[in-house]
Amino acid sequence: LRLTFERFLKLCPASHIYIVTNKQYAELVKEQLPEISDNQILTERNAVTASVTMKMGETLILSGLTERALDSQSSRVPGLA
Repeated sequence: LRLTFERFLKLCPASHIYIVTNKQYAELVKEQLPEISDNQILTERNAVTASVTMKMGETLILSGLTERALDSQSSRVPGLA
C-alpha cells in the first residue's frame, strides 16, 4: 500500500488520493498512510459495495472532473449525469 501511495504522489498531491477498503482494514491503512485523513479512507462492509465505490471513482477520474466542479457543489459529492 505504501509503495502504491508513493507512486501516486508523483501524479497528484496526497490530498487527492482516496483509499477504498473493507471496514476491518481502516486502522491498518491509517497506520501505513498517516498523511491520509479519515475523510480520504472510504470503508465498505463487503466486496460488492467496495467495487461499486471504486467504479464510481474510476468514472469520475475518466470523466475529467475537476476540483472546480466539486467546489461548485454544496454537498462536495459529485453527481453522475
